[in-house]
Amino acid sequence: MIDNREWAFLIYLGAGLGLFLLLGSLRSILFEAVRIVLSPVFVIPVLLMAGWVVGTVFAAVRIGWWEAEVTMATAE
Repeated sequence: MIDNREWAFLIYLGAGLGLFLLLGSLRSILFEAVRIVLSPVFVIPVLLMAGWVVGTVFAAVRIGWWEAEVTMATAE
């Protein structure tokens, strides 16, 4: 369940993104940042880490050490 702090973050994130998209000079900076973040230097480590977390959670579920109630704590 999303709490008030997370809702506030999403609202501010949306407002900031909207501002970046409305202003032409900031839009080019945003697109450049997205291009850099999607480069293999960033994507490969993130995918490896996500695979590690998924594998660890899967193993913990199989032996009974992880339950769905702790999903948000796991994602943090």
